[in-house]
Amino acid sequence: MGTGASGSRRGGIPAGLIGMLALVVGVERFVADHPFGFMGDPQRLAWRMSERAIRGEAARAEVLCLGDSLVKFGILPRVLEAGLGRSAYNLAIPGAQPAASYFLFRRALTSGARPRAVVVDFYSKVLAAAPRINRCFWPDLLSFGELLELSCQARDIRLFNESAVGWLLPSFRDRGEIRRAVLATVKGEGRQLRDTLSANLRNGLANRGATVAPVVLPSPVDHETGSRIDPSRQRRWAPARPNAEFVRRFLDLARDHGIPVFWVLPPTSPRWQERIERRGEEAAYLRFVRATRARSPNVVILDGRHTGYGRELFCDPVHLNRAGASAFTADVASAIALHLAGSGPRDSWVALPAYRDRPPVRFVEDLVQSEIAVRSAESTRLR
Repeated sequence: MGTGASGSRRGGIPAGLIGMLALVVGVERFVADHPFGFMGDPQRLAWRMSERAIRGEAARAEVLCLGDSLVKFGILPRVLEAGLGRSAYNLAIPGAQPAASYFLFRRALTSGARPRAVVVDFYSKVLAAAPRINRCFWPDLLSFGELLELSCQARDIRLFNESAVGWLLPSFRDRGEIRRAVLATVKGEGRQLRDTLSANLRNGLANRGATVAPVVLPSPVDHETGSRIDPSRQRRWAPARPNAEFVRRFLDLARDHGIPVFWVLPPTSPRWQERIERRGEEAAYLRFVRATRARSPNVVILDGRHTGYGRELFCDPVHLNRAGASAFTADVASAIALHLAGSGPRDSWVALPAYRDRPPVRFVEDLVQSEIAVRSAESTRLR
C-alpha cells in the first residue's frame, strides 16, 4: 500500500508546480488585460493606442493617416476634417516602419473600413533601419501570425524569437516599463510619470490619434547641429530590403481597393534639410520615392520640403509644432480636396505652397494643455 501511494505521488503533478503555473498564468493575464497599466514610455503608448484605435473609431474614418512620427506630429485630423468635410484619424506611430503601416492598413480593410483617401509617409531614417530596431515594440502591435510574416520577410529568426516571447509573455515584454514605474515610485516621481503618460493619452484621444506639440521656441543649438553623426562616415542611403517590400505591399493594397494614397514629404527645419541634402541622403531617398511612385498610379506625392517653414514652427529639427502642423495639414487638405473633386491638376507630384501666417487653430489641444487638464483633474479628485 505504501509503495502504491509513493508511486501515485511520483506519477502525479506536484501541487507546487500547478500552483506556480496558475500564478504565472494569472500574472500574464493581468498584465495582458491592463495594456496601459504598466507604462513608462510615451512611444510605447502610441503603439498600443494605434492597435486599439484600428478596432474602433479609426475603422470608420474616411481619411486614414499612417506612417511614422512625421505624420503623428505633422498631420492633424481635426484640421483635415475642417478642410475636407470628411472624418479622419491618425494611426501613425513614432518610429514605425512600413510593416506597421501595412499591417494596420490591412487590418482596417479586413474589419470593413473603406477610406476615401490615405495619407502616409515613409521617413528616410526609418526606411534605412532593419525591422530589428523595433523588436521590443512589434508585440504591442502585431498578431502572432503577423510577427511570423514580418520575420520571414526580414529573414530574421532572432527577430521572431524575441518578439514572440514578448507576445506570449506580456510581463517579459513590459519588464522595462514595470521597472521604470517601480523606480519612479521609489524616487517619488511616480505621479509625475503617470501625469506625463496620462497627458499623452489624453492628447491622442482629443486629437483623433495625432500628437500636438506646443509652440515653444526650440533651442538654437538643436537646430544648428541637427545630428551629431559625422557626415563623412555616412554610408550611402538605401532602404532596408524588407522596408522597401512593405512600402510596395502597402501601395498595392491601396490600389487593389481603389484608394488614392497621398504620400507626404513633410518639411523639416532649414538646417536639417540642408544637412541631409549636403551629404547625399536626400537625393538617394528621392530616387527611391520616384521609382516607387512610377509603378503606383494611385499615389500622389505631396512635397512640403521646400516650403519655407522656419525653425520656430518645429519642436525639434524634424517634428512640427502646433502652428507648423496646423499650417501644413491645411495645405495637405486643400491638395487632397482638389484631387478628390477632380477639379485640380492631376499631377503625381504636387509641390505644396510656401508657408504663410494663419490664424491660430483653437480646436486642437497641445501637450501643454493636456498636461494642465490632467493635473487639474487630479487635483479635483484629491480634494
